[in-house]
Amino acid sequence: MPKIESKLWKNKIVGHDRVPPESLTMNPLNFRRHPQRQRESLTAAIRDVGFIRSVTVNQTTGNLVDGHERVLQAIENKEPLIDVEYVKLTKMEERKALATMDAIGALAEIDSKSLDELLQTIKTDEEALQALFTAMATDAGLDYGQIGSQPESPDDFKEVDESIETKHECPKCGYRWSGGE
Repeated sequence: MPKIESKLWKNKIVGHDRVPPESLTMNPLNFRRHPQRQRESLTAAIRDVGFIRSVTVNQTTGNLVDGHERVLQAIENKEPLIDVEYVKLTKMEERKALATMDAIGALAEIDSKSLDELLQTIKTDEEALQALFTAMATDAGLDYGQIGSQPESPDDFKEVDESIETKHECPKCGYRWSGGE
């Protein structure tokens, strides 16, 4: 396939590799700090979904541009290799990338209806993810309890009988019942 260059987009990606996480250099200008809640959410997401986002390293300086926490967790978990996307940036471009990568994503606005529809389709046993999803719903003005967990039946049910006809179903969580109007 021929290489097609864009006049507007300068592709700075120069390669991909899998390397030992200990070999990567934290960026001394990284200003982002990762509180425990974020660390736990990342751990839970990797455990539940898998590792799906490579870290970014500037080939020019050898510094991380994105993925500091993923690298730290890989080291802590004794992962032998981590996926790296290499970019070729000047020192000034590295600084701009470091300053803007997460900040630009944070500017996105939340569509509450779309978030509600998405969260209602998610099931997980990871408590940290349930807490994250619930916080996201609350921040978006959605009013309901734990997201991402299977609804539990009331304590007064002595047994479960799937053959019982149900008359009602909650549109949000799927809980079904037969009594009441």
